[in-house]
Amino acid sequence: MVETVDNLANKFGFIVSNRLRNESMQIGSSVYKEMPVLLKGATDLLIQAEKKYNLLLITRGHKTIQEKKISYHGLSRYFSQIFIVKSKSEKVYEKVMAMAGVTAADCCSIGDSVKSDILPCLALGTKAILFQYVHPYYTWTQEHSIKIEYPPFPVVNNLEEIMQKLELLEQVFIPPVPPFSDNNFVPRN
Repeated sequence: MVETVDNLANKFGFIVSNRLRNESMQIGSSVYKEMPVLLKGATDLLIQAEKKYNLLLITRGHKTIQEKKISYHGLSRYFSQIFIVKSKSEKVYEKVMAMAGVTAADCCSIGDSVKSDILPCLALGTKAILFQYVHPYYTWTQEHSIKIEYPPFPVVNNLEEIMQKLELLEQVFIPPVPPFSDNNFVPRN
């Protein structure tokens, strides 16, 4: 966090005070100390889902911090494999599926980011469920900037809905969605 403050200060020609440096150090270190609270229904969902599905966890972030969160909440027992990645993209998901020995047709991505969790997976041919979670304190605008008016995937607002949507998705075939770009839109004559 201090490094980020210093980089921004250098970029914009500001001088960082000792007070700001100390405050940014405290904020940055808080991610190592404070553990997030699991969402209501998370444990129940994992207990139900692990009985029926082979669960993989693909999470993005700092390896040490993510491992600490996973361990703190005892989540590893629900997943056959856990992948902590620096970013999420089609290429990353392809690599993870290959390492896990699964095909896209056998997978369903469940996540709260259209950009990182849903679109890359749909492009590979997986099914997907968007969990429209709104964090009470912050929003990763770069992750939630894509809005789809008529999504070709189920959208849920609470974790209790996910098992029902998974069971419905088992009954349908959804063709792969091409990667999102402006080139996908053809003007009408």
